[in-house]
Amino acid sequence: MKVISVPSEYCFIGNPVVLELEVDTADPITFSITALTYNKELTGYPYKQGNIYCIQVQIQDVLSSFFDNEFSIIDSDQIISRVNNLTMQYTVTANQMELITGFALRGGISKAAIKRLAQNNFDIFSYKIMNSFGQFIFTTRTFGTKIPIKDTELSNFLFLHPGATIRFVNNKGNSVSTSALPRFTPCSMNIAAVYNQFLIQHGNESGQIDVYVDTVLVFSFVITPGTVSENNYAIRFRNSFGVFELIEVTGTPYQSPEFGEEKKYQTLTEYGFHEEHRQRVSHTDVLEMETGYKSRAEHSFVMDMIKSEECYFIFPDGNESRCLVSAENIKYQERMTTPSSIKLKVRMVDSEEYIGSGLDMTTIMEGRIFDPTFDNTFN
Repeated sequence: MKVISVPSEYCFIGNPVVLELEVDTADPITFSITALTYNKELTGYPYKQGNIYCIQVQIQDVLSSFFDNEFSIIDSDQIISRVNNLTMQYTVTANQMELITGFALRGGISKAAIKRLAQNNFDIFSYKIMNSFGQFIFTTRTFGTKIPIKDTELSNFLFLHPGATIRFVNNKGNSVSTSALPRFTPCSMNIAAVYNQFLIQHGNESGQIDVYVDTVLVFSFVITPGTVSENNYAIRFRNSFGVFELIEVTGTPYQSPEFGEEKKYQTLTEYGFHEEHRQRVSHTDVLEMETGYKSRAEHSFVMDMIKSEECYFIFPDGNESRCLVSAENIKYQERMTTPSSIKLKVRMVDSEEYIGSGLDMTTIMEGRIFDPTFDNTFN
């Protein structure tokens, strides 16, 4: 048995994860994929190619079925925090011979990006994710070293640690440093905490925060104020790299509820004739709104959000509701000279038969001197 190709040490399960072998006979090969507490066996059948037999197997679907735990940030208040369950170690054997032990991650990149990177002898890990002196965070805002972001969208950005000290410097020359961690440790970068620390300690807002690995400037966050609007909404969504990002949406939302099918029935009245009755009708909350004006780069980011499998609509009071986001007739200039907006349809995932609107938890304690733990100490 000869190994022709195996995946790189790290892989995204949204893209093909392929193993290829060369064998001497047409006998079936048993592949065993193991990760966490799971094991899955696949049977592969070689095909003849010239005078040899080859076999190819794709395992991304198997790896995807093993991912059952959401990643978690251990201490989200810290500037750099370790992250659990961002990567999953796995092993593949063929007829009990180990082929690879690697690490799988949720998400993936486009076919066009795979082709272009391969044509230049890169993959997404060597180009970005594991490039310790490049823009290595799991964001789809841009692959470039200047990351445009509004101060209302600052949050935790996940990455694999470069293994050296990380230092943040704002445009006023203020800096904060963090300690090194083992290389490729899954981590979170709380850029909102950095921004707020500069604001509290030095009393100035940061228009740009440069990120240094050791002494090398690797990328920068270019921070602009959030849009001034009476509609301060946002959507948190799982991006193409399988992690969450924020985007503000500032258009005026319009309620456009969708009502379910009426379930009618006939009932006999006391007067001897039938009347038509019905059960309660369910409805689903739907918001129709504009994104607000976005640049060309932000439109690509909006596209990632529209395609996301997991979105949460964030109301001005901070409450979140899981939703499905869609858009029709998207059209914008390829070479955009002025910002433009996209009309969104935000559909909540729950259907409702009963009404409970108007809950305002901020008023629950109005007019009270004591909290619910009041005792008779002062009586």
